[in-house]
Amino acid sequence: MRNRDDLLALVLDRIVAEIPAPYRPSGPLRERLTTLISDTITVLGRHRGIATILFANVPTGPNALASPTACSACCRVRISRQARAWAVDLIALYVTAAGTEATIYQEKGTTSLKETEMISSIRRTFASLSPQTYPNIHDLREELVIGDGDDRTRWAIETLLNGILATAQFSVITTEDSAMSPSAAVAPARPG
Repeated sequence: MRNRDDLLALVLDRIVAEIPAPYRPSGPLRERLTTLISDTITVLGRHRGIATILFANVPTGPNALASPTACSACCRVRISRQARAWAVDLIALYVTAAGTEATIYQEKGTTSLKETEMISSIRRTFASLSPQTYPNIHDLREELVIGDGDDRTRWAIETLLNGILATAQFSVITTEDSAMSPSAAVAPARPG
């Protein structure tokens, strides 16, 4: 081990080994990915500060590589190579943020009672906002505080997967592929 970063990478790799078998070889794509994402968030959220190691770092330990490998394998049939590669990155960014948030709630000692009190306070604040000054928040004041963490996580995962699947055939046109300018280097995949 050369430094603190190497130590943290080793700790991360040991912790992500707790993520249950990342995927089943068959079954609905959404179900497999949803389970993988949820399980990863749960494991990262159980260990104070571990998710933040993933920000701006690419884990390369054997256990840390299991989830991206499983994620890519789940998507292999329906998603282009480039979209699959970027989906792995996007999902990793989401689970890192969600795992970090879960850790923060644990550090605060957030319980059902505290969460209820917090939501009540937010609800009162939103209700007191001027519709002229904050028209959008005022309009959505009830919807903004509906649902618990599990409801919001399910919605976030579904939204994330919808976006990934909607751009399933996305590709990048490189300078070898085209004489396009760099600003036009990203385009939908070309038909077959």
